[in-house]
Amino acid sequence: MATYAPTDDCPRATNDEYYDNLTDIIDDIFQQEEIMLTGDMNARVGSKTDDQVMGQFGELLIKYCTQHSLKILNGFFKHKLIH
Repeated sequence: MATYAPTDDCPRATNDEYYDNLTDIIDDIFQQEEIMLTGDMNARVGSKTDDQVMGQFGELLIKYCTQHSLKILNGFFKHKLIH
């Protein structure tokens, strides 16, 4: 399934609603099925918060993927520091 998450400019409540809706969709998929979630999650993930690696919603994405046994792949590409 393809998805496009709200950006950092959106309020946290908008992002929470997005993940709630995504959970409803994932919960409707049979557990025997493989889930491939593609798109722009608008979240930067990493292990450091003091050097601009982790974005505002990166921790939220990591928590979500952990709860649903999803893996983050291909998240390594250079970002422009425009925000």
